[in-house]
Amino acid sequence: MANLITDYANPTIGLSVTPAGTANFNIPMLLDDNAACPFDLSLRALTPTTYATILTAATPAYLWCSTMWGATKGGPKTAYVGRWAKVASASYAVCDSMTTVAGVYAALTTTAKFELVEGASTEDINLDFTGDTSMTDVAASVTVGLAASVLGAAYICTWDALLNRLTFTSDVTGAAADAISIDTPATGVDLSLAIYFGASFAQPGFDAEAQETALARILAVNDTPFAICENGGSIAQQVALSTSVQALNKFLFLVNIDNNAYSSGTNTDAGYLINALAHNQTNVVFTQHITHRPDAIHIGEILAYPEGSHQHNAWPLTGVSMSGLHADGSTVIAMTTAQETVLAASGYDWIVKPLNVTHFHNGLTSNGTEVRVIIGKMYIEYNIGLAWYGYMISQAVVGYTDGNIQALKQMLEYWLDIAVERQLLLPGYTTNFPEASSFTAAVKATQIMDLPNVSAATVNKAVNSITADLDWAV
Repeated sequence: MANLITDYANPTIGLSVTPAGTANFNIPMLLDDNAACPFDLSLRALTPTTYATILTAATPAYLWCSTMWGATKGGPKTAYVGRWAKVASASYAVCDSMTTVAGVYAALTTTAKFELVEGASTEDINLDFTGDTSMTDVAASVTVGLAASVLGAAYICTWDALLNRLTFTSDVTGAAADAISIDTPATGVDLSLAIYFGASFAQPGFDAEAQETALARILAVNDTPFAICENGGSIAQQVALSTSVQALNKFLFLVNIDNNAYSSGTNTDAGYLINALAHNQTNVVFTQHITHRPDAIHIGEILAYPEGSHQHNAWPLTGVSMSGLHADGSTVIAMTTAQETVLAASGYDWIVKPLNVTHFHNGLTSNGTEVRVIIGKMYIEYNIGLAWYGYMISQAVVGYTDGNIQALKQMLEYWLDIAVERQLLLPGYTTNFPEASSFTAAVKATQIMDLPNVSAATVNKAVNSITADLDWAV
């Protein structure tokens, strides 16, 4: 036999027909009007080791993170805070490529200037950096110079050490606020040069916006977050946000501290209204503890496991307590049976502690479906679609043939088997794909392979409570 190259060098390449996934079903985002996330960024990444530096201690976003990452399971590797303009925001300018050595500016003493441009108006700003030893000092000196001017009298200059940038913020708010920029002064040392402040960019102000508007704006920048939470929304805003999320491949975790939620006969609370809309991509947890974040513990304790593999009811939690609060304002108590009845009728979840284990009561969405099942379903259907798409782009031609149909069937069954392994589905599902000959010429002309009802399966529901009758003879 002739000698072959493969006798000496024989690499093997494995070809994957599935492109890299783009969805992550445990990455959360808190929608918050939080200055730690500037509007020009839209959202800011946080990690277990950085959030305490980026966020102000004891703020809702900080508590959300500390609860999530204090969970026994440890939570996600990354989370986001997304900037919501709850109220109208100011326009501002940013210098983000500046020299960050304070001594460079201090050496200029009183000779440094820049031109502040605000819409059609301009003014040279005179600055004195004498004695400045840090970039915080430099920012303070700029603020003093602005205060002495006409255009910038109400401006504030701040230094962000984490983002390495100076921000010039006006007191004019809303989308109609004039844009701001930094330009060359008529005289003096020009701070707009690259060796000093460098180029600036303008961030327009925002009018107060709806939460769903903020979410759409943020996801247009980065669609990664899946588990959406919010802080500070009104009842109407929470309901509108829930409605918006229904149309997305996302899930919404809401917290309600409105005591009307458990008052018999009321129908104006967020849980009641969302339940009436039968939303199945929203979970609303009631608690009387205004600083607790059960939405964060959902993510840190349960979503950290493979999608759909762990029930959201009766799973041990840390970092939160029972939903009830004594009239003394500090003693943790259980909700009464009457209160729980009202909460259940309005589609709420709440936190209980029958013995020494704290857990969610039911782990259901607002329409009564298991959170586990909805998130698991979204995960499985996304991956089936991803596998099919990968098959299409890896083949020279994907036509109406039995071979292609069988390939699609095998990919579907692969992911359904994973659903069975995670106990999302009961074993024994069926698949019934059509033969290629069943597609008519008219259907083929559409170039759409419609595959209705090709699989039947039964959801494996989690047990929420157990009852039994025992007959003892005496």
